[in-house]
Amino acid sequence: MAVKRISSDIDVVTAARQRIKNVFSNGVPVYLSFSGGKDSIVLADLTYKLIQAGEINPSQLTVLFVDEEAIFDSIEATTRAWRKKFLLAGAKFQWWCIEVKHFSCLNELSSDETFVCWDRRKRDVWVRQPPPFAIRNHPQLRPRIDNYQSFLPRVTMDGIMITGVRAAESIQRLQYMAALNMGAKGITGTNTIYPIYDWKTADVWLYLRDQRIEVPEVYLQMYQVGVNRNQLRVSQFFSVDTVPVLVHLGEYDPLSWSASFGASRMPTLPRCTGTAKCSTAPQGSAGSWRARTPRTTVRS
Repeated sequence: MAVKRISSDIDVVTAARQRIKNVFSNGVPVYLSFSGGKDSIVLADLTYKLIQAGEINPSQLTVLFVDEEAIFDSIEATTRAWRKKFLLAGAKFQWWCIEVKHFSCLNELSSDETFVCWDRRKRDVWVRQPPPFAIRNHPQLRPRIDNYQSFLPRVTMDGIMITGVRAAESIQRLQYMAALNMGAKGITGTNTIYPIYDWKTADVWLYLRDQRIEVPEVYLQMYQVGVNRNQLRVSQFFSVDTVPVLVHLGEYDPLSWSASFGASRMPTLPRCTGTAKCSTAPQGSAGSWRARTPRTTVRS
């Protein structure tokens, strides 16, 4: 599908702020999807600063974080920090640790929903423990059947969801965003709004730098082991976005490597033996990131 781009006379930050304010002006509940990654941090910061400025009502806002169990420690730490900020600002923050299916692209070289987050039948091999304040179940959840994409719409039907999905992330995303405008529906044809959909990756990093926002350490670690700045995407360990850098996980996060690939229900990597457990984690070397000259993560 051909995609036509139309230039605007305002910058992407101003446009995103106005979109967020437009959402809140409807007076209905607003749900902010938070992942702990760079895009959702930008969306969270834009929303948080509008709350601080008194331009939107925090009582309308519920931040949703679906904890996918196999996540980086720095993602968890970042999410805890944002949870505290939003709660103190008067918003609600729901931290979900529920049994939902998740795609694993490491299952016999195919991508299927074989990983079940927080599988109650395999509690002894969880990658980590859920925080004590986490929501563990819901009447509308079908445990071990739903993925979070099918579950969340059921609990957000009374309001509007805002998420940090961007068209620049892939050609598929770009085509999807363009298709939303077909049939005169516009981008508000569903109850999901994408306030930063037109941001480029450089816009994201520039905003984070200019606003002096801390990002999860894993981004710096990935960059230091050679991941291209445009490929710095973080999600659950076994998703297609993150798996290319897992070969370095034992290098910069050996505890997460041990917890993840020492668990009997986990998929395998090339350094693993059999179909259950890894034999050893990658060993550090003179070429590891610790031995390299530090680099900056953002450049103007």
